[in-house]
Amino acid sequence: MPISIPFPEIACNGSRYVLLQGSKGAAVGLAVGLTGVWAASRRFPGFRGMPLSFKAFLCSAVTAGTSVTVADRASLAFERKRYGGPEQERVVLPTNADWKHKVPLNEEMLLIPDCAVG
Repeated sequence: MPISIPFPEIACNGSRYVLLQGSKGAAVGLAVGLTGVWAASRRFPGFRGMPLSFKAFLCSAVTAGTSVTVADRASLAFERKRYGGPEQERVVLPTNADWKHKVPLNEEMLLIPDCAVG
């Protein structure tokens, strides 16, 4: 049973935006991948001896990874803009003062027995 989208023009705009951003990410990823392979070929003699197919794989892996990451972020940004939501997810790490009452620090914890002997 196919899923019906209530507003196809919104879905089309969202898909177009995600594809455009993903294409931009792919172009940047390709530039970074080619630059990395070029620099490694000039710097490392061992890398120069590697087959061309491996170097092409490295370029395509960087390109695909960058494209997917940028497209995913664009999709999340489009959804947040369209449907609302938090601007940015924040992770709050506790300070040292927050840990002092949870983890008792004593000399026994600092003395780690040597488990490798035996």
